[in-house]
Amino acid sequence: MGSLTIIQLLLLVAVAASLASGQSTSGGSTFVIIPVEDEVQTTNSPAEPGDAAILEDNASGGCPSLASNLLANPGIKNGTRLSLLLALPLTYKGEAYLNPGFFQLASALMAMDHFNERKTSIIPELADFQECPIQIDYDSLLVMDTGTIQSNAMSTLMNAMENRTHLPSAIVGPYNEIPATELSVLASAMQIPMVTHRGLDHNLLLPNKHPFVSQVNPDLYADMLFLGDYLQHTGRTDYIAVLYAASADSAIQRLEVFRGVAQSLHMKHVQSFGYVSTLTPVDSHHPSQNITTAMKNLKASGYRTIVWLTPFFDEDMQPVGRAARKYRLDQGDHFWVIGTAINIDKPLESPSDNETDWGSEEGWGSAVTRENGLDMENMDIEDLRVEDLGDLHILDTEFNAFDDVRFMRNAAFLKQAELLDVRDPNHSPFMAEWTQLNDSFVERMLQLNPVETQAYHKEWKQYKFLSPMLGWVASKDFPAGQFPPKDLFSKPVPFLSTPPSGALNLYDAIMATGMGACRAFGNTKRVQEDARTVADTEDVSAGELLQQGIRSVNFSGASGTVQFGDGYPGSRMGSTVSYEVVNLFPSGFFSDLYTVSEVRNASDMEWYEINPFVYAGGSMTPPEPLRDEADQNYLSKGVRIAGLTLMGTALLSILASFIWVVVYRHHSIVVASQPVFLYFICLGSSLTALAILFLSFDESHGWDAKQLTATCKAVPWLVVLGHIWTYNCLFTKLWRVNRVLQFSRRKVNLMHVLWPSWLIELAAIILLSVWTATTDFHWDRYEVDETTGESMGECSGEKEYAFWIPISILVMIPTFLTGLMAFKTIDVDAAYSEAKWIFALMLVQCQVIVVSVPMLFILGDVSADGRFLGSSLILWTFPMTTILLIFVPKMVAVHFPPDARRESRGASGRVRVSGLATSAEDKSALSTAHFSRPSHVSTVQSDGSAMTQSAVSALTQSNRHSLVTVH
Repeated sequence: MGSLTIIQLLLLVAVAASLASGQSTSGGSTFVIIPVEDEVQTTNSPAEPGDAAILEDNASGGCPSLASNLLANPGIKNGTRLSLLLALPLTYKGEAYLNPGFFQLASALMAMDHFNERKTSIIPELADFQECPIQIDYDSLLVMDTGTIQSNAMSTLMNAMENRTHLPSAIVGPYNEIPATELSVLASAMQIPMVTHRGLDHNLLLPNKHPFVSQVNPDLYADMLFLGDYLQHTGRTDYIAVLYAASADSAIQRLEVFRGVAQSLHMKHVQSFGYVSTLTPVDSHHPSQNITTAMKNLKASGYRTIVWLTPFFDEDMQPVGRAARKYRLDQGDHFWVIGTAINIDKPLESPSDNETDWGSEEGWGSAVTRENGLDMENMDIEDLRVEDLGDLHILDTEFNAFDDVRFMRNAAFLKQAELLDVRDPNHSPFMAEWTQLNDSFVERMLQLNPVETQAYHKEWKQYKFLSPMLGWVASKDFPAGQFPPKDLFSKPVPFLSTPPSGALNLYDAIMATGMGACRAFGNTKRVQEDARTVADTEDVSAGELLQQGIRSVNFSGASGTVQFGDGYPGSRMGSTVSYEVVNLFPSGFFSDLYTVSEVRNASDMEWYEINPFVYAGGSMTPPEPLRDEADQNYLSKGVRIAGLTLMGTALLSILASFIWVVVYRHHSIVVASQPVFLYFICLGSSLTALAILFLSFDESHGWDAKQLTATCKAVPWLVVLGHIWTYNCLFTKLWRVNRVLQFSRRKVNLMHVLWPSWLIELAAIILLSVWTATTDFHWDRYEVDETTGESMGECSGEKEYAFWIPISILVMIPTFLTGLMAFKTIDVDAAYSEAKWIFALMLVQCQVIVVSVPMLFILGDVSADGRFLGSSLILWTFPMTTILLIFVPKMVAVHFPPDARRESRGASGRVRVSGLATSAEDKSALSTAHFSRPSHVSTVQSDGSAMTQSAVSALTQSNRHSLVTVH
């Protein structure tokens, strides 16, 4: 409460003290029984034995007791009076409204009449209080307008109390959160009970904060339990978005309770989206998030069941509607559940895109007529006929004026039921009495109402004009004349066809206060009869006695069984309340405002269908699915094509290289490079490139988890075996040349150098087989964002890391051996050893691994496209670098031979390798090469078979020294 409100409270307490100074008696603070005379008796009269009233002496001049106000007779013969303060929302933003305020006043006055008459047509238990002398005093009744959202309840009350000589015995109302908070502080200061007929702020029920507040409507626990029950009843227990006013304590309280309810009902994926209401200022205690941002985040979640919790429905409706329109949350594929208090009987007030101010003095009825060239304010409404309106096709669901509230169409509004017997919905004792209210009753209302009668004329005109036009009621059936007509309550106008908002609870609040006063009166009589001493009651105030009486009632009210004590002393038991589901605008904005769809009866907790619930498009089934299709991070078509293109270029390059080797297999340079190893290098590179294909599939291509698991397991086989095969070939090729140049054997065939490669490949196959058979490496789709449901698919497992370490070591062995052998043969002619190109190959591939692997880990949970493209680039780089650095130099040498060569081992000097050429000229040239050590002849043929010494001698007849030939 702000500082201004505190000042107002202090001033009001000072006024109360001054009023009480003339009503208190001298002496100590005691409770005694005194008789009541038939004539008016002021409260400062001395107490005489036998009086039937309770007086509390206040030597300090404090507030008057309940006894002086409740049981001191101001002029009602042979009775006692109950002075009430009736706090009602008679206006909204300064404008008078028939519903709820005016008609709530009618419900309150009808309840007072029924209590004073002990009329049992609605509440049978009134028959038990026939002997109670308590009467509600109309002369001392104070009706105040609390407004709805303004913090002016204190100032209004102070103005109303200026000419009063006494304070009320109890406060009935108010209906809205802000005034209720203010008046509850006043009730605590005056120590008088306050019985609200709608409580939004749960703090009002806390005994340590607001000890004198009782609540006739069900508390938030009952409301949220019903909300959870309804969602479960409709099968919407997953992906629930809660939009709430984070700047309102009551909305936060409801959110927290609903979270507990959702958890108890095993609901999944309940996400809240808070916003600062347009009504409340932003401060450090509230999130600096506006409605548009909250709705944007809600849209991103993809949740299609939206629960809206706010005490400021009228204020937040328009910005929520605009945001819903902006993010397409009002297209019928989202199901809105309004779990908050709204006035569904009042015409909508929504600004349109043509800047019509629907919240101004004109209202939406005037704007509709202006859209059709009519001036309702200046025309004779009595003479207007519906057929004179011409073409009204503009009044459809596309009318701009309702774009901002389109989200409410086909929405569900949860509220306390207005039907006492759902099995006989046409029978309502309350409505039976309501329709019997006559013109004299209306006159009494107008006398009590602080709002001027003419303030309702404008709204009455709008109702009268729109009701026949919108099909609510025929023109001839609408009450005739200006407001108020004599048959106001008997005509079946739309906003009176069912009890007005809050009317049932207000009726029961009046009854609970009156019946509680009777119980308090009975208790005081028993005190007298039991001859209790002052000491027994001196610590109990008069207000507490009345409050105890109110909270002890148990009766069948207009809103159901009224009984207090559910969780908190002043809280109505939720099990006594029936709830209903209201279908808002089931057939569009210009037909029925709402229909009651289902009712959950309090007596048996069963659901009863009153009318079928109409969802968007006239469907009778809720919109499906429960959420937007979440981003599954499937491979995009463009990225997949890019990856397959990389694979294609690699395979084409490998195929071209293979064909080139076959064509030029007899050329001296190709022969010196040992073609058989070049073939196997192409095969190993192909395996590596093919792994891209198996990475390019996911569920978007119709593959199930089992098929994708197979591709997951195929990729390591292709990558590991392809890499090992490629580097085994390079190592074996260089090792064979090195052994030839070492002159360690007379024959160096393939079998002499292949055994290390066989062992490595065999070990790799065994490890991969065990890994495939024993681990749970599989395709897994996991959720990366619980709110949006975004998921990622990848290959994963729990035990694979135990195998990846030895497999990685095994992969590194041929790579290391190849590098070692390249170092040993670095001085050999390039025709035999590609040492420098192998070093370049290893350097490039190591750089790719160092840079790309960490990026893949980063992209793993961020982007499936990025992960696939990164993996494809790595798998493309390995075969392509092999082709470019191993095959391309040979192609250049064959097609563009150099003029001179660098001298190297086996190329010049006294050490030369012969047998490189295939032509006779080349052979004769090579045959003249002599070596320094005349020993045995070691020869190697290109097909892998050993060449004998005699064959070499025949080839090089002029050579008398040792020769090394490679064919």
